[in-house]
Order: sequence, then C-alpha cells, then structure tokens
Amino acid sequence: MFFLFLLGCVLLILETTLFYHLPLWKLKIDGLLLLIIYVSLYLNGIQSGLLIFSLGILVDTFAGSALGMHVLVYALLFLLVKVISHNLVIKNIYYQMATIFSVSFLANLGLLVLDLVFMDGVIRWHLIWMVFLQSLLTSLLSPIFFICYDYFDRLFGLGEVREVSR
Repeated sequence: MFFLFLLGCVLLILETTLFYHLPLWKLKIDGLLLLIIYVSLYLNGIQSGLLIFSLGILVDTFAGSALGMHVLVYALLFLLVKVISHNLVIKNIYYQMATIFSVSFLANLGLLVLDLVFMDGVIRWHLIWMVFLQSLLTSLLSPIFFICYDYFDRLFGLGEVREVSR
C-alpha cells in the first residue's frame, strides 16, 4: 500500500506541474482519480480505504480547497465503484471505460458543486462542459493507466491485497 501512496503522490505532483501546462486548456488527465478507481476495483480491505482517505487529504492540502472536500468525494467514489463492481462484472475494457466515464463525471461534478457551495458561490455553467470533456478524456486514457498500474502492481508484488476473483 505504501507504493500506491507514493504513486498517488507522484501523480499529484505530475498533475499540478506537468499536466497543468498542457495545451488542452483546463482539460487535465486525472491519473489520481484513475488510481482511486483502480484501488476500488482491484484491491480489498481497510487499507485501501485508508489510502483513499490519505490521498484525499493530500489533494486538499495541495489544492488549497476546503479541507475534507476531496476526502468526501473520493470516499463516495470509492463506495460507488465498490457497489458497482460487486453488482456488475466490469472486467471488459468497454464496461470499464463506461464506468470510469460515469464515475469520473459524477466525481468532478460533485467537486464542482462543493466548490460552488464552500468557496465562492458563483455558478459557472461553462465548467459543466469542461467536466464532461475531462471525464471523456479520462475514460479514453484509462486503459493505458490501468495497464501501468497493473504492471507496477505485479512488479512490486502487491497482489496479496487483491480481491479474490469470482
């Protein structure tokens, strides 16, 4: 789990430095969100919940947002993906991409609403379009990230915390 926390820290640093300056304006590749979905889909136990909590606190600290905002959204995202993955078999890449798109859209929309409530109270309707495009980009790039996460998972021997397949 410590390796996944370090991977989350590296993704957060990449998102705030390198991905921030991409020419796609405000569209960013949300690798941390994909890591949370990966942990929700493939890992089991209380350690994965603690990992999600610590990454949420770290994102709140880096983003300068209201403390607990990302923790709440990431925890709800974690529970939503756990419920979806127990009720549906989403091992197919197309089902994964559809699930990632919908969950990413809901998470980013939730962050937008919480930002609206806690921060400034100004409705920016054009941001909903950006949330849609960002969720679409995240879902399209998710197979590449999942292959990398799976590779690092096998490389560093983290398979002992994986869920048992059905």
